[in-house]
Amino acid sequence: MKQELTQKKLKELMDYDPDTGIFTRKLGMNKVGSIRIDGRLQICVNYKMYLAHRLAWLYVYGELPIDQIDHINCNPLDNSIKNLRLASGFQNMQNIQKAFITNKTAGLLGASFHKAMGKYRSRICLNNKTKVIGYYDTAEDAHNAYVLEKRKIHDFCEL
Repeated sequence: MKQELTQKKLKELMDYDPDTGIFTRKLGMNKVGSIRIDGRLQICVNYKMYLAHRLAWLYVYGELPIDQIDHINCNPLDNSIKNLRLASGFQNMQNIQKAFITNKTAGLLGASFHKAMGKYRSRICLNNKTKVIGYYDTAEDAHNAYVLEKRKIHDFCEL
């Protein structure tokens, strides 16, 4: 059975710059990692893949987090320690700043076209409950209403 990666072992193998978020191998001083399809950086350590932000947390704080880590500025390649914070899955979702690619009707966060009303609907989720904020003539108005509400009720929102 393979042993869990420790802070000590990670520091023996790599250096991490907390200001830039860049990892380098002790031997060779080359940057390490590859970008996954979801845009996050992964690094192979002892034949196992880890997400770079989780390794950064281990390197600085001495433990792999049980839950998730949120990139405060929403840039998954910015693994500087000041850009990382512990988060639940719910909190991590609160910091989404772009519409999902599946939102083809509006392309804006919190806004979608509602055929029956012939308007753009603005909705937000809190505690697994969806709240309709309102119906608007434009996707931009629906998005703006969403952002205002998001700033009020989502603690992890950085918009």
